[in-house]
Amino acid sequence: MARGTLAEQQDFLKILYYGEPKSGKTTASAALAKLGRTIHIDAEAGLKGRPLVEHGIPIGNIEVHRGITVEELDALFWEVKGELAGGDGPVGLIWDSVSESSKKLLEITAAKGFEKAQRLNKPREQYSTFVEDYGSNTAEMRHLTRQFRDLECHVAFVALERRDVDESDGTVKYGPDLTPRLAGDLLGYVDVICHTYTVETAGEPEYWGQFRNVGKYVGGDRFHALPPTLINPSFDRVLAYITGDLDLETDPDMQVEHHDEPLETPGAPGVESTPPGTEAPQGPPSERRVRTPAKKAATVVKATPKLAVPR
Repeated sequence: MARGTLAEQQDFLKILYYGEPKSGKTTASAALAKLGRTIHIDAEAGLKGRPLVEHGIPIGNIEVHRGITVEELDALFWEVKGELAGGDGPVGLIWDSVSESSKKLLEITAAKGFEKAQRLNKPREQYSTFVEDYGSNTAEMRHLTRQFRDLECHVAFVALERRDVDESDGTVKYGPDLTPRLAGDLLGYVDVICHTYTVETAGEPEYWGQFRNVGKYVGGDRFHALPPTLINPSFDRVLAYITGDLDLETDPDMQVEHHDEPLETPGAPGVESTPPGTEAPQGPPSERRVRTPAKKAATVVKATPKLAVPR
C-alpha cells in the first residue's frame, strides 16, 4: 500500500468557534465563503445576507442547508463527500450551530420516547427528557460531527457558550454549549478552538478571538501559528496565520491600539461576569493596549502541513 509523507499531505482547517450570542461567531465562520463555494448548515436561522455583504463576504458562494434531523444531516454528509470525490465539491462546510442542532435532535429523541411510552401505556410527560435520551443524543451528534470533521475540505463548527461549575471545588469553566461528553469529543476533533468575545470601544464593539486556555475559557491552536488573541478572527484571517501569509508583523489590524483585554469587561477571557442583582465592583478603567509585533515563526510555518488555499 502506497503511503504519502506528511510533507506531501494536503490538510484542511477544522475549527470550532464558540461564544455568547452576538459575539461574532456566525460572521467569522461565514468568511470561509471568501475562499469559494461553501455549504452552511443553518440550524439557528440566523444567517442574514446584508451584514455578511457589509463584511465583504460573497453570499453568492453560500449554499444554505436547514434540514436538522439525523437522516437529513447524514444525507448531506454523503452528498458532500461524493462531490468532493468527484472533484467538484465545496471548499468548506460550516455547521452553525452544533448547540442548537443538538437541542433539536434531543427534542426529536424525547418525542419518540413519549410516543413509545404511549404505545406501551406507560406514564411519561410529553416534553420530559431522560438520561437515555441524552445518551442517544450524544451518540448521534458524535457520529455526525466526526463525519463532517473528516471531510476533505475546510470545516467550521459554531457553538454557543456554556458555563460549568465544578461541584467539588467551585471552579468555573466556559466551553461549548453541548453535553459534557460531546463537548470533550468536539474539542478534540478540531485543530483550532476560538473563543469569541466583544469589547466595546468608543461605543462600538470590537470582535476578538482567543486561541489559548486562559483563565476560565477553553482555547487551542494545534498549528502553534496563531497569537493568543486576534481581532476579527474570521476564517480567512485564521487560515492566513496558519499558512504563514499573515503574522503579527504583517497584520495591519493588529498594529493599531485596541482594548483587547479589558480589566472589567464581562465575558472577556479570564473575567467572571457579575452575578445578576449585584453591583459590579469598581475597578480601574480598561488599560489601553498596543499589540507589539512578534518575530515571525518561520520554523512553525515550515512544519505546517500544506493547507488548501484557493488561488
